[in-house]
Amino acid sequence: MVKKISCFCLIFMCLLSNAQNNFTKKYDSFFKEPRTRPFVHIDKTAYLQKENLYYQAYLINNQTQFLNTKVKNVVVEVYNASGEMLLQQLKLARSGIVQGDFKIDSTYKSKNYFLKIRIKKDEAFPYEQNYLTKFELINKRDNKSKIKKGYIKVVPESGNLIYGLPNTLSIRYVKPDKVNKEYEATLLKNGKSIAEIKSNKYGLARYRFTPLKDNDYSLKFKYITEDIPDHELAVSDHGAVININQLNNSYILNLVAKLKNIPAKDELKLMIHQEGKRFFVPLDVSTKSFKRQLKISKDKLFRGVNTISLFRKNKLLAERIFMNKPEILDQDDEITIQQVPTTHKDSLNFKLQFPKGQSKFFVSSISVFPQQSLSHYPNDNLASTVYLSPYLKEPVNHAAYYFNQDDKRTDYFLDLLMINQNGSRYNWDDIFNQDYNFKTEYEDGMPFKFNLQSRIRRNDEYLLFYPGLYQDESLLEIDETLTLNNQHRLEDGMMRFSIINKRKKFRAPQYSMSNLYEFPQPESPDYDVIAPLTKISDQIENNQKKFVNSFKEAEELDEVLIVSEKEEEESLDFDNSFGTKYDITRDIAESYMFLSDYLASKGLQVREENGNLSIIIPRKRNVGSVLIFLDDVPLSDPSIIYRTFLSEYRAISINKTGFGLGMRGQGGAIRLYTRNEPFKNFSNNNKWSKRRHTNSSVYKVDKGFTAPHPFQVGEYLLFNRSVFEKVGTLAWIPAYDSEDNKKYFRVYNANFKKIYFYIQGITADGKIINKKVLKEITTD
Repeated sequence: MVKKISCFCLIFMCLLSNAQNNFTKKYDSFFKEPRTRPFVHIDKTAYLQKENLYYQAYLINNQTQFLNTKVKNVVVEVYNASGEMLLQQLKLARSGIVQGDFKIDSTYKSKNYFLKIRIKKDEAFPYEQNYLTKFELINKRDNKSKIKKGYIKVVPESGNLIYGLPNTLSIRYVKPDKVNKEYEATLLKNGKSIAEIKSNKYGLARYRFTPLKDNDYSLKFKYITEDIPDHELAVSDHGAVININQLNNSYILNLVAKLKNIPAKDELKLMIHQEGKRFFVPLDVSTKSFKRQLKISKDKLFRGVNTISLFRKNKLLAERIFMNKPEILDQDDEITIQQVPTTHKDSLNFKLQFPKGQSKFFVSSISVFPQQSLSHYPNDNLASTVYLSPYLKEPVNHAAYYFNQDDKRTDYFLDLLMINQNGSRYNWDDIFNQDYNFKTEYEDGMPFKFNLQSRIRRNDEYLLFYPGLYQDESLLEIDETLTLNNQHRLEDGMMRFSIINKRKKFRAPQYSMSNLYEFPQPESPDYDVIAPLTKISDQIENNQKKFVNSFKEAEELDEVLIVSEKEEEESLDFDNSFGTKYDITRDIAESYMFLSDYLASKGLQVREENGNLSIIIPRKRNVGSVLIFLDDVPLSDPSIIYRTFLSEYRAISINKTGFGLGMRGQGGAIRLYTRNEPFKNFSNNNKWSKRRHTNSSVYKVDKGFTAPHPFQVGEYLLFNRSVFEKVGTLAWIPAYDSEDNKKYFRVYNANFKKIYFYIQGITADGKIINKKVLKEITTD
């Protein structure tokens, strides 16, 4: 008899062990592939028609909470409030960063617009991998639209109210088109008032009480525009409650339960987890009712939102999410702005200052605007996107608030929001009862189909496809039909290719080419889940109304704002101390076919061979290769400009001495500025036309990647100071990193006494930079 019992116990323990293994296997399988959460920093949130909108997107891996460098293809779309798509761009992500811009032209006629970032993916992957942000035209009025109704969401902490067990109610008034949503509530017991509850300005309130058996409880609301009925509270005889209290360096977890029957050994599992990262807290329970208190150090938890889940036989009993707030670089002693001297009267120079020993920042974006601006009120920031939004069941309309200041009051309000989410966003019944095998296969570039129409000669060996700005060269064995995959070609850019024979001679082939890339179908956003822009201050609201009312008619805008559009031959603003500057006119471009030809005419030694390019400035002593800048960006690989046409450049500056360029510029330097628009009626009937058509062919790319353009300050009629102060952006600095910070960044000097710097970024070890700095400007 003893042997039979022992065998039964052994079988039972094996079943429990298998159940535990299956539980973790299912969990790990579901979270094996990470989700990518984009965040977009736009230079501001309110614009005038004819201005440009500049943006930088950070592509965040939810599991690592760092940049996802595997993503390449990103689609950017703009929708109006009616769901009509106005713009679609294909962008190339580089090291998890996307940069771009677009002009707000005459097609933007209403007030509200939405910028959407999409990562095209396998539709079976059940994670949203997109981001939606709102911007508006500041001088346009709202279209008459149906007022959205608000509603009340009442959630007990960890999801359960149990008779006889103390718990906390989180009450939230959700009003999609409002930021401030204050109200009062009355807690009723059998129809009689027992407590008055008042919310904060964001519509959040809490109340702690113990419901007693054989009583009915409800909430009555007042000071709300909607007619919201009384809310009956559901109270149960059994279940579990998880209460969490935050201390300075740890959390206290109080677990209280009333179960229907005694749990078997290891039947209850208490798991703390985040996006696939997990650990279990042992529970030794052998009674129907029990209490447990646990103290967990903050450094043992995950950065950001943690989820604590109590399961019984893979069924969820109670769940609570809470914020383990990570270190964010947002304090005055962590990030400061240093003004450095400048010799230019129309600009100011600045550097970011970090304390000694602080981790280098990997990348950051900076928007600079006047102190009195009405155009900067983002709803979220990089910190809220990384640490908060991915874990919420529904978006909140003031996410940035919880990370713009660090104090106990803000953390208290954030915890109220955590309770009100009613646990994590995942359906555990589906996760533990279905098989998932997700794959995040991101698109990388575009495929092109190439058909060779020239006859293949006996000595023909290769087809050479020349490099582009983001593209390495491709050398393929010659064939009549080829598919070029993973091409990172620019929209309206020129794609060059040649046939190469065994004697290394080049000739231009006849061909046909087609781009096989297909944009994803437009998906109009769900505007009901998009929060209003966070204009909390009544003063801002009133000032904005006065500013808007100053425009009698929309047409008057044409007399107020003019974005600088320079003529093709207009001189660029060069630093004359850099070197000798040369404007590339039509006559010069028709005299020299390639950039290399022109540089050779200026006394430089230029060598081009099989996609490789080297430039040396002849001197008495050898000091190395030339440092090359393309649109002010230093090139690490000169092959990017291999065999590019001189007509593609607007101006060139050559510094043969290397003076003032440091160690990297000892061999001299060249600055190349690309032409925004091609020469009109540019003729091929010149002395280079024969050569142009003998060694390479050219294909104009459609549906290519859209390249970012450098920031330009909007020019206002007679520089209307009051308009610029309310709307203008002084500078937009994307992708600013530690290497850049060895020098300075430049800001347009509009003679304002104080200006704001809004900084978003991420350090090399994954810390978030989130800082708004008001800087008083000094003058010489």
